[in-house]
Amino acid sequence: MTRGKWGGAAASSRRGRLAPLLLARVLNVVWFGLATVCGVGLVIMAVLLAVSARPHVSLDLPVFFVLEPGAYHLESHDPGIGSAVITHAAGRAAFTIPAGFGWVALAVVAVLVVFVLFVLHQLRRLSATVAAGRPFTPDNAVRVRLIGIAVIVGEAGRAVLEWTISLWLRGHFAAAGINLDTVFAPRVEVLLIGVVIMLLAEILRLGTRLQEDHDLTI
Repeated sequence: MTRGKWGGAAASSRRGRLAPLLLARVLNVVWFGLATVCGVGLVIMAVLLAVSARPHVSLDLPVFFVLEPGAYHLESHDPGIGSAVITHAAGRAAFTIPAGFGWVALAVVAVLVVFVLFVLHQLRRLSATVAAGRPFTPDNAVRVRLIGIAVIVGEAGRAVLEWTISLWLRGHFAAAGINLDTVFAPRVEVLLIGVVIMLLAEILRLGTRLQEDHDLTI
């Protein structure tokens, strides 16, 4: 009877680790696949920039703008609703720039790729320890904290990049009836997610300490 209970518990434990093990393998495939594809893509883009004889490269960037009131008239068909004013608008701006700026764009893409791979690597290591049945380790608390910091830094970096692009576009383009706008708008919900992840990391750290204290008393 005792052997049956232990056998059932072992089988249940193995089934419980199946999902983390599958997740760990999927993350490994995704990480290596993404690293390979992005690495090869960056090398190809660098070679094309180096050997290209074209003096310009094409860019397609987000643009934010405000329409001047006299440039449009927006009214409702319902007489009970007054006319509307578009306070902020967004779109895409496609244009060509000197080829030298292409290296700047390539560097930004490379930084983004490294950042994504870093987060995926932390998730890989985290899922591997969970699959091995060792979720409460000091290293896992550090990994979760790093993921939370990465979410916050990534969102702040996205907002700064967006603001830098809008500032650059505002300084280099102009159009009648349109005032190009600068936008710095980090998404609060994403920042909160990062904060929650860091709180979970602290809970995991305290849980790890309690687990170590418990193991020492046995």
